[in-house]
Amino acid sequence: MYSNFFISLITVFFFILILVGLYTLTNFIIHFFKRYWRGFYRMSRYLYKRLHGEPESDAMHYAMHH
Repeated sequence: MYSNFFISLITVFFFILILVGLYTLTNFIIHFFKRYWRGFYRMSRYLYKRLHGEPESDAMHYAMHH
């Protein structure tokens, strides 16, 4: 069977692989939100106002100018 050292090497390799993957995924998510955060912010304000009964034109004005 395999030795404990070999099993430890495989475990450490996959652990490092998972850490690199998580770092890369986090990096992509951060850059995505840096690029599109203003659009998400405006859309969330617009939806909030619309869900609370504001007319569409007022909600759009609030989302774009506040």
